[in-house]
Amino acid sequence: MNFKKLLLFLVAPLMLAFAGCEPTPQVQTFAECSVTDAEGNAVTTMAFGAEQESATFTVTATRSWTITTSLVSPADIDEWFAVAPKDFVNADNSSQSKEITVSVFANEGEARTATLSIDYGDDKPLNITISQSGKGQTALGEDLYYD
Repeated sequence: MNFKKLLLFLVAPLMLAFAGCEPTPQVQTFAECSVTDAEGNAVTTMAFGAEQESATFTVTATRSWTITTSLVSPADIDEWFAVAPKDFVNADNSSQSKEITVSVFANEGEARTATLSIDYGDDKPLNITISQSGKGQTALGEDLYYD
């Protein structure tokens, strides 16, 4: 009978200790995203001449992301640039990088501007302004051009 009591006093605390264990909580990481050029500088604008050209930048993010575009000026023009790729699936939410190519087509008309928005799951997407001067025009500033 004493053996049963001794066993009960040894096993009962162990059972209570294990019953109180909870799984280790998952560490929640915040979404992070950066856009850089080949030298590692932050990219917020890309300016192109009137001729057809391409340039690249790198998106490094801890989440999946999507690039959307919106024309700023002039608003009634046809699509004049291409972006590839426009999205990336980051299955394990680790920091991963992807090179993006922006190609503009020759511009026979007036200067034009567009915005690329990179949505990576945060409340505020990263924006990159794309501008292209027109034939015979050189961009002086955000809204000033001369012939």
